Amino acid sequence: MAHRNSYMNFVKHYDLIREVLRQYYIVGLCSKTAQKSQRDYNNKIRRVRNFINDEFLKHDNINKIKYNRFYVENYTKAHNFLYDSYLIKNVDASAVKAYSIILQILNQYGEVKGSEVLDETVEFISDNDIITEEQKADLNQFIGRLKDKMASLGIIEKRKEGKFTFLSIKEDIFEDFSEEEIIQIINALSFYSNLSIISEPGYSAMDVLNDYLLGEKDYKYDFESTFSFKQNFLSRILDDEVINIICESIKENKTVKFIYKGKNIEVIPKKIISEYTYGRQYLLAKDLKYNNYSKYRIDRISSCKVGKKAQNIDEKLQKEGKKVKVEIDFYIDENKEDYLIRRIEKEGNGEFEKLEQNHFLYKEEVEDYMTLLPWIRSFGTIAKVRENDNHNLRKKLQDEYEELLKLYGEI
Repeated sequence: MAHRNSYMNFVKHYDLIREVLRQYYIVGLCSKTAQKSQRDYNNKIRRVRNFINDEFLKHDNINKIKYNRFYVENYTKAHNFLYDSYLIKNVDASAVKAYSIILQILNQYGEVKGSEVLDETVEFISDNDIITEEQKADLNQFIGRLKDKMASLGIIEKRKEGKFTFLSIKEDIFEDFSEEEIIQIINALSFYSNLSIISEPGYSAMDVLNDYLLGEKDYKYDFESTFSFKQNFLSRILDDEVINIICESIKENKTVKFIYKGKNIEVIPKKIISEYTYGRQYLLAKDLKYNNYSKYRIDRISSCKVGKKAQNIDEKLQKEGKKVKVEIDFYIDENKEDYLIRRIEKEGNGEFEKLEQNHFLYKEEVEDYMTLLPWIRSFGTIAKVRENDNHNLRKKLQDEYEELLKLYGEI
């Protein structure tokens, strides 16, 4: 299991852990010699080991240097172990205590006037030194904001009657569900969490229902997913917080601000583009500075937050979101290399047809043609990308091959 020691390295901002996890997961190895300092390396290792289960943490010793990496079998483990990284988000201890007090009051008295809840909570907090001196100066507003937050999260219910507001604990919607029915919901959440663009809420709901089974039904459910998924890019969950902020901005018709490749960006978000084949996600947005549409890789976005109210989006610029067609000629010896034909049929998501003996054509439309580059490169010289005014894949590959030839002294 994960290491739960006296030092729990919580983080206030998820960005602090997001890139560390991406590096570990995608690069695969992370040695202390590659870090800025020994202290920097130790802090990263300690943070990761606080919440990642031991079964996913491996290390290799190469030339007396320890290399750390993640190890996961995607076809046998449907549960995304990176979800646990969201559990180390720092929370305000005073707010948690105040939440508990409000719930205790409502649990004891049922429906209560909002003003009475406020008075009792303030009295209890003042008598028991629960919050900071700074919060005491703004105590009524502090408790009021907590009540509104709890209502918006569906924890408590607000009811207006004349000029009064009444508060009560939200009705237990699972009270009449059997253990088997709740387990079916958990299994459904497991399935859809691996298909959805945002998966963290699904995993969080599964945790809540598992705790509910144990606490309210006295039933311990040892979850084991019955599903396995092809092209299940676990690292996408690291971008859920960013995507959630973008979706909030779209819903409220506001701009979104973030840092991208070291630059401060403010755009009007239009939509999220998801490439399931290659595991990448993009933001299509209107650039306020240049008044045109641009695409941003979401895994490269950091410090994301909702901005100001946006102007109406110019629909004429939406053409920037169109897909690009890539055509590749494959020259394969059908008698000796038929395994390559099977590989293309299995891995490709486009059209694959035979033109003549040993000559095949592959066509696919993609949002970002550069995602095809590693796959095309893996076939070597048997793959020839056709010229296209909408992309430069052919030239990109030619430049790479020339660079390799220069490196090995061939040209």
